[in-house]
Amino acid sequence: MKRLNMEYECTIQDDLFIKGKYRDTKRYCISQERYMNK
Repeated sequence: MKRLNMEYECTIQDDLFIKGKYRDTKRYCISQERYMNK
């Protein structure tokens, strides 16, 4: 359940990244995904 929640937040953050409002947010999101994969 928590993993799905993180993926959902990641999708929202990625959308904001595309809009150019938060650039570092996507990098943080990718770091979280790599951490989850480990």
